[in-house]
Amino acid sequence: MSAILVLLTALALEPQVAAEPLDASRHMLDMETEARTAFEAAQAALVPTARRLCANRTFFLGAFKFAEQPEAPAAKPGVAQASFQQELYCRSPEQLSESAAAAAPGPSEAQQQAVLKATYGYLAAKDSNRLSDAYAMLSRRAKLTTPEPDWIAKTRDFNEQAGAVRARRVTDISWYSDPPEAPEPGLYVAADLNGAFENVEFLCGYVVWRLDADGSFRLVREEQNFLERRRGAKLALLDRAPLRAQMGCKN
Repeated sequence: MSAILVLLTALALEPQVAAEPLDASRHMLDMETEARTAFEAAQAALVPTARRLCANRTFFLGAFKFAEQPEAPAAKPGVAQASFQQELYCRSPEQLSESAAAAAPGPSEAQQQAVLKATYGYLAAKDSNRLSDAYAMLSRRAKLTTPEPDWIAKTRDFNEQAGAVRARRVTDISWYSDPPEAPEPGLYVAADLNGAFENVEFLCGYVVWRLDADGSFRLVREEQNFLERRRGAKLALLDRAPLRAQMGCKN
């Protein structure tokens, strides 16, 4: 099915899309759909809402997830329902220019190695269920917005769902000085990640660190998207490359 046909089909269905404001330029879009719906069709159905919310600004669709809802009433008998959620970012031309200019010059080799050590140490702590150790690496601001019991419960749920880790890899590191979208000024570094687990075909995401006054790095944000193997089995004929690209996979 062509991309145009997918889009027209999605629009014809006129899905009900809920939009929860996260801040002045970010929303969480949520709609009910069939669990078997292809990612491209689900995302295409969000485009009209994204354009309306961002108006004359450029929109970007970011992290997403499918969450099956076996108890939800199905439009067709025997067809499982799911919630499709995706982050929406609205950026003005000025913000895009500022973000492009925010890239910092190359760091020292010691800083580069410190970020790699912090990232792999954080991932190892999570993957081995040393969750209190992993949580201790969060910044003060991150801890204020996400209490430890909530963070641990969410992370433990993912570990149980994903199963044993099979691979983790840092694929890219980018440095930023005083980025305009950051809650406070400073030197930030984003580490892009790939991974695979017993029950997850592939995972893509990133962690963002901020350099503290004492020279240590503290985690300020984490995002991850993944494709479960059981869902991947239903998409056996789907080319993984566009899906991996949309999920932010590097290499």
